[in-house]
Amino acid sequence: MSDTLYTSERMTEIMKDFQKALMDADNFSKNAPSPDYRQFWTAFRKEGSALFGLTNYLLEELSVKKEGDDNEADDLWQDEGGEG
Repeated sequence: MSDTLYTSERMTEIMKDFQKALMDADNFSKNAPSPDYRQFWTAFRKEGSALFGLTNYLLEELSVKKEGDDNEADDLWQDEGGEG
């Protein structure tokens, strides 16, 4: 299995699916004889969940990168005789 949980293709798919769900909700006629909101709840549970997972993954990646950048700065500071 790949080290990358979300490929760029998967990220694009998640974003497009969520965007489509939002457009469907925006274009939904509230004046329908018997409006059925289940389709939006289903989309929220599916596409919303996928987008939430992607967001958490990206935030964690940023956090790991920032920690790595901070560690590099500390290493540079110590290499130059700093107290870090």
